[in-house]
Amino acid sequence: MLDTFRDGMEIINSSQGNANERKASVEQAAQGLGLEDITKDSYSNLTAVTNAQAVYIRAKNKIREYGEQMKTEAGHIETLGNELQTLDENISAMVNKYFG
Repeated sequence: MLDTFRDGMEIINSSQGNANERKASVEQAAQGLGLEDITKDSYSNLTAVTNAQAVYIRAKNKIREYGEQMKTEAGHIETLGNELQTLDENISAMVNKYFG
């Protein structure tokens, strides 16, 4: 009974250990979603157009990265949920076996 509980605690602890790394990667992906200064030079607005295009491309890439990070995190949450459900079922089976 204790072995199953220890296995479950290892799963939870290892997930906590990786959470900060995953949080940092999500924050990094979201960093580029802020405001960006788009200005023209004193001769024409071509600089502003070029800057706007570059900002648009960077924003699309950052949004894609952020979306990928969210999908990865959703997968981690689903995996942890499945592991916890299995742990719960194992503990319930042991309790029923020994005390039921």
